[in-house]
Amino acid sequence: MKLAEPKSTLPLSFVLAFLWALYPLPPELALWRPDLMQLLLIFWGLHYPHKVSIGVNVVLGLALALMLNQTLGIYALSWAVSAYLNRLYIRRARMSSALVTTLWVCFLVTLAFSLRFFIYALIGQAYNGWQYALPIITTTLAWPLVVMSLQRWRRDY
Repeated sequence: MKLAEPKSTLPLSFVLAFLWALYPLPPELALWRPDLMQLLLIFWGLHYPHKVSIGVNVVLGLALALMLNQTLGIYALSWAVSAYLNRLYIRRARMSSALVTTLWVCFLVTLAFSLRFFIYALIGQAYNGWQYALPIITTTLAWPLVVMSLQRWRRDY
């Protein structure tokens, strides 16, 4: 059974993603933490683009940067760029297979992480080389779990 509109699911999923990002983990596990917020923004952007626009990506990116005490605007910029590209790809993604969509999500996540890495390098706060790529792997692997858990609210066109 599919629901017409995700009235409470959409904000609740973002609240859970904020809690996931704020939950303290040991440093060894924090390196592997997937970016659940970006996955939710991609998912809701694909299936409800009229509800999750580029502006929502910017606002949530600013809010997360404030909550994590990060440089303001880094998440907003990277998520806005990935939301824009996601919006351009929306028709193809709806007709693509799960594997192609997962590769698209991997591209968007890699792009967002690369933008953040580039900006951190510009302002002199670069991270540890290869360890910065670990969340890209876990975020891409978490995509099918996000799709399966939110399958009920997926919009089929």
